[in-house]
Amino acid sequence: NYWNALAFTINVIVVFGAQSQHLKLLGMKDNATLSKKYQTLITPSGYAFAIWGIIYFAEFGFIIAQLFFPATTNTNFFVTDIVGYNFIYACFAQSVWSICFGYEYITASFICMIAILGSLLPIVYKILFTRTTTANNVDRDDYSWLWNEFPMEIHCGWIMAASLVNMNVLLVSYHVSSKVQIISAYITLGIILFCGTFFSVFLTFFSGRISSHKEFSFVIPCVMAWASIAISKELNSPNELIVTNFSPDIINSI
Repeated sequence: NYWNALAFTINVIVVFGAQSQHLKLLGMKDNATLSKKYQTLITPSGYAFAIWGIIYFAEFGFIIAQLFFPATTNTNFFVTDIVGYNFIYACFAQSVWSICFGYEYITASFICMIAILGSLLPIVYKILFTRTTTANNVDRDDYSWLWNEFPMEIHCGWIMAASLVNMNVLLVSYHVSSKVQIISAYITLGIILFCGTFFSVFLTFFSGRISSHKEFSFVIPCVMAWASIAISKELNSPNELIVTNFSPDIINSI
């Protein structure tokens, strides 16, 4: 529990510190500047990143719950049997990503992003598929879901989308052709649609959870919808780089 709290604290300091104007003196650039520099066809509108506020607030609640209300929120079981060390790994990888991306080590940042995703996916897998004991199910309620499962699911969902964006940024950094970027954008949107459909349809109707109000699988589909809407919003008023490299028909079709 204390290691989770420490990892989360370090992650917050590094991630928000990386956006500080003072670090420009050290050659690090903020995310907004780099998003414009490496603009892709599936770069979401800036407001989409406000979801990080929800993610960090939810994870702060998870940290508080595991430290001070473990019995009330069933957090002990969740931390030991569901999360393990994966949350620590995710926090570490995200901290390293902030540094790599800030210094424009795009390939390294993509590797870090995949590492974050690789740390969060096992947690979500266990949330959705692990059958807890009868005793644990008795103690579970909507508050337990809010403080334990929701933070991990929304974080994982956004990292799924962010990984796809990072992949397209990587292609732009290597100056690939417009044709390759278009193909990658369509593949990305297809993956987003697949992930949203998979989690909303398959996990709801085929995992036997539709009858239980305590089992939720709508978080990741909602995150995918949030990302898709933000991508569409950005393309409604594309920046100069996109307008220069792609025809209006391509922009409108995406």
